[in-house]
Amino acid sequence: MTNLENFFMTHTPYMPEIAYWGNMKLEISNYITTVIPPVEFISSVRCILFKDDQIMVIQNPNGDHHVMPGGRCEPNETLEETGRREILEEVGWHMGPLRVIGTRRFHHQTPMPPGYKYPYPNFLQLIYTAEATLFSLEGKQFDRYVASAEFYPITAVSKLDLSPGERLFFQTALQNRISQ
Repeated sequence: MTNLENFFMTHTPYMPEIAYWGNMKLEISNYITTVIPPVEFISSVRCILFKDDQIMVIQNPNGDHHVMPGGRCEPNETLEETGRREILEEVGWHMGPLRVIGTRRFHHQTPMPPGYKYPYPNFLQLIYTAEATLFSLEGKQFDRYVASAEFYPITAVSKLDLSPGERLFFQTALQNRISQ
């Protein structure tokens, strides 16, 4: 049994989803845990970012809202370094301490695409939560995936049309914040 299989045998999946990324069909399972899964399968890091009683919401060019900005790991970068770099690049904010709240497992339902350079058939996203500390326009990089990035009141975020997994992590982040 591999380390990844062992990890998932000891954790409960929530809110299964199916997603299509171009021609790739992916089954997504969400896991609420503070345990970091085998690092070699983590291809990206996400973070639910708080500022007072607000949460960072990004909107993509299609108009969809997301509460877990982040992105791909770069070689020789720790998971925390990835999280900090990606949040700074996507939304322009530095963060306080990062706390792991879960992971998302993406399982390919289609054959491996030619030239695919990420773990296959499974890859993971590590999900953190943190407090925003300092805005830095110089750190923000404008890209085609983020049309806007701004803090929304928590009550407004609860009314957004989020995917089941994003809603699960949003609610988990709120619960963890209240219990601290």
